[in-house]
Amino acid sequence: FGRDLGSGAFSTVRYCKHVQPDTTRSHWPEYAVKVISTMRMDELGYHASVNREISILRLLTHPGVARLVGSFRFREGAYLVCEYAARGDLRGALDAAPNGRLGEVAAAF
Repeated sequence: FGRDLGSGAFSTVRYCKHVQPDTTRSHWPEYAVKVISTMRMDELGYHASVNREISILRLLTHPGVARLVGSFRFREGAYLVCEYAARGDLRGALDAAPNGRLGEVAAAF
């Protein structure tokens, strides 16, 4: 895993690349991995919520929502592998826009 992209009350989102030895680094696919701590899930009874989030993300297809590529559980947590948004998220775009508003062209997709 690479750098942290963000964190919340239950999880941390980290940057990663899928290493493919037969291609150059610039062609390795990029992902954002949400790591949810097993200890936090146990403390808060969050297991059902994680399973629900995975189920919803598997079904969801929308250009404005990062697609779930895969999920797994390993040692210290649950890992949700999603598409990486290289240009940032909507919140970042709104914060950078004048007056906190996107123009019509920028808002259309």
